[in-house]
Amino acid sequence: MGDYLAAISATPKSWQHHYMESVELAELAEALCQDAPIPADLDGLPGVSDTVFFGLNTGSCCHIHAHEEAVVFQFVGTKVFTLYPPEDVRHLYFEPITKDYRRSRVVFPEVNYRRFPLTRRLNRIDVGLKSGDVLYIPVHWAHWTTAEGFTFTLTRFFQARLRQYRFPSPAFRCILGRVIQLIRDRK
Repeated sequence: MGDYLAAISATPKSWQHHYMESVELAELAEALCQDAPIPADLDGLPGVSDTVFFGLNTGSCCHIHAHEEAVVFQFVGTKVFTLYPPEDVRHLYFEPITKDYRRSRVVFPEVNYRRFPLTRRLNRIDVGLKSGDVLYIPVHWAHWTTAEGFTFTLTRFFQARLRQYRFPSPAFRCILGRVIQLIRDRK
């Protein structure tokens, strides 16, 4: 992994031209996959997917992992995760279940409180990750990220068990959204 990052950084201003979001680690290179220092305790998890995120001054929209839990490994740089517990999903104005039900319509950090007044009720938790830090994100915990400078993050997603789902909300919303998505995909 160090060789890969060194190769990208060998050219001045290369960080301006490299950005990667949600790419399977195994798709990059088998050597990277073998080099990733993921603890053996996480090997037997169901539905594992190792995903790479890297770039310069990047971030994400507010979203939930509807059916997965995640363990985030911060390898390079600093990234801030702003998290909200599952009971806050009702205040985050998520897309309708017929659209991308996993994403909030609220643009963070520039919240339009006139358009989204319930966001004032959110229970925000900020977690800063530096190189070497690890964060566990349970299923249905909404979050968005920001980063200054170059960051390289590896996330191990794994299938959440139904008993981990937060009923009634957002679990019913996620299950129904998934059913609608599967029906659409069959057409």
